[in-house]
Amino acid sequence: MKHKIPLGTKVSFKGDQHVYEVVEYQDVHICGDDCPYEHDSHFIEPQICVRKSYTQLLPLPSIEWIYDPESSMGRRPTSDELEVV
Repeated sequence: MKHKIPLGTKVSFKGDQHVYEVVEYQDVHICGDDCPYEHDSHFIEPQICVRKSYTQLLPLPSIEWIYDPESSMGRRPTSDELEVV
């Protein structure tokens, strides 16, 4: 089974103040009554894979490295990037 929520979509859940991102695959995890796997808890309702990240404010001039989102290669920030416009 798969879900139809596009990967990268931000989601939140009832009773949880965090915002999550749907990640990596669209498989739905659920265990039937005859689940053969030995794991701590069985999934009685459909579960999707999400990522939680933390956001906080830090000083702009203190940025030491900027990482390219595609290659993950790091580089020093330019003076333009550290300016406030």
